[in-house]
Amino acid sequence: MADSPDSAASNPSPSSSGGGAAASRGSAIRWLLLVILLLALLLAAAWFYWNLTRPADLTIEGESGEGDYLFSIYGFEGDQLRRTSSVRIGRTGDIYVADTGKHRIVVFDDSGVYQTVYGEAGDEPLQIMNPIDVAVAADGRSYVLDKNAHKIVMYDATNQASDFIPFAEDIFPLSLAVDGETLFVTTESGIVEFDMDGNALTGYVAWG
Repeated sequence: MADSPDSAASNPSPSSSGGGAAASRGSAIRWLLLVILLLALLLAAAWFYWNLTRPADLTIEGESGEGDYLFSIYGFEGDQLRRTSSVRIGRTGDIYVADTGKHRIVVFDDSGVYQTVYGEAGDEPLQIMNPIDVAVAADGRSYVLDKNAHKIVMYDATNQASDFIPFAEDIFPLSLAVDGETLFVTTESGIVEFDMDGNALTGYVAWG
């Protein structure tokens, strides 16, 4: 005798019950993947925040080549460095630090004692926002590379901004160095040379 409609409704077929279980499992897996993704995003955000805010530590070693420890620099007068990108030695042995996270150049003497800080944060031509390298000439002038702003800001011997060297938007300067009376700038596409007043001496020497 055939089952009545009521009996069929109260006793679902095995296939419909199996489909419900599969849907349930699929939903649980989706929720698990979502939770994993959220945890990964939280960890990434925490890592980024830690790297953005953690104080920098500069360790200065001796000249013997054997890693003789001399001293460490964390900052000055309670003001800690943040995300330093470059360290250069000036004409008198002073230590120039590109303190990228705080948009400035900090200078210490050859014993690690704070001397001065310079560089005004901002987007104007003579201001800096992301100083990633600094080079110092024999006459005390310095050159600060702001990669994201595609420029080099020039400072006189009293650390006052005096001029800047602009780069095209598709050219990213990466590092710079002074040798004698020539400023060498490394970019993603090659190297270009300038005199001490920021005048280009050569075109790009392309990599290859």
